[in-house]
Amino acid sequence: LLSKDTFIGCGVAAAISAGFSSPIGGIIFAHEAILRHFSFKAIAPIAVSSVVSSTLTTYFFPSGILFQNTDARIELLPAVSLSLLLGPICALGAVTFMRSLLALQKNVQIVGTTELSRIIIAVIICGFLGGFFPEILGLGGNTIVGILDNSFSLGFLFTILFLKLFVTVICLSLGFFGGVFSPALVLGASVGGIFTIFGNFIGFETLGDSLVLAGMAALSASVIGAPIASIVIIFELTHSYDLAFVAIICVAASCLISSLTFGHSFFDKQLINRNFKINSGRSEILLSELFVSTLIGKNEYLKVDESITKDSLLSQFRDSDFTEAYVVNGNNQLIGKIKVNDLLKAGDQIKPAHPLIIRETDTISDAIKKASNFVGESIPIIGKDNTLLGVITEADLFSQYLEVQSKISTIEKD
Repeated sequence: LLSKDTFIGCGVAAAISAGFSSPIGGIIFAHEAILRHFSFKAIAPIAVSSVVSSTLTTYFFPSGILFQNTDARIELLPAVSLSLLLGPICALGAVTFMRSLLALQKNVQIVGTTELSRIIIAVIICGFLGGFFPEILGLGGNTIVGILDNSFSLGFLFTILFLKLFVTVICLSLGFFGGVFSPALVLGASVGGIFTIFGNFIGFETLGDSLVLAGMAALSASVIGAPIASIVIIFELTHSYDLAFVAIICVAASCLISSLTFGHSFFDKQLINRNFKINSGRSEILLSELFVSTLIGKNEYLKVDESITKDSLLSQFRDSDFTEAYVVNGNNQLIGKIKVNDLLKAGDQIKPAHPLIIRETDTISDAIKKASNFVGESIPIIGKDNTLLGVITEADLFSQYLEVQSKISTIEKD
């Protein structure tokens, strides 16, 4: 049976393939951004979904390649030279876009106290600005086509860049539904258009649409965290190796800088802000989903009342295989732990030591970190009001870790 991740990957691949006429790009995007690993078990269903989606889209909507009129007649040297500068600028734009979104979403109460009031404010802003500049509204397909056709002046491109950024942040933060991929494409195309006009001004006349497409790929790749898929999509859209080659340089620089200054992607940052440890690797994520409470009752242990005498406790140690005893009061609250060696060295009075403890709400990942320097027989699991619920051993933690590693191996290698 296919896993949930694979089903999601199939849907995403089909959507990318249909939207951009890019079946290969859809397959790569699903593995790069959704599954986040290559899987032999997943490649077949994802490939079928992507190819079938592209085929049916072409059959029912035979419009050809999305950017079939792009100018691929370029000189590589000036295009690549400017793309080296374009990459960092796209990274700056992507980081500004993502930070602005997160900042306003975090402080959205400042704008309006109720959801209705925030939506009304967003409608007023979008209606006012969109009335003067309709190019900043919607998905931005016509705007990108206009940029590719050199229909806009330098000043108008700057206007589109700043207002599209502003309107998108306002809409997504104040209650409208939408994504970040299409706005990132428009922002990248605007930056690329500005660089194209600048290049023409300094004498580079044969840039074609290379910088516009490179800007689209670079800025969107930094936002969604899929650099390889973005490059392949550009290649499939244009059927031009030269245009894809220019995009490679720009995407690499943009993704490197944005990952160092912000993170892998906007979606990763959202998950991290929700305490989902996406950057820690698959094993850390799975271990964080397992709780210590599931191991309560698995192990036996020696528990004694605080009123017990030394001789009685020694007798219990002799009659059992335990070398440690947990001392509790009448309410089953843990007072401490005493080892048989310490008991033999002590006087008549029992002095329990304060042991390392693990809370019942801790995850297996938390427990492994706490027990990294632990030496002993077992670790107590503590509930509310310091009550002793059970114990966990290093063997339990090793067993959980090995089970997770086996699951990861099955997911990533099958």
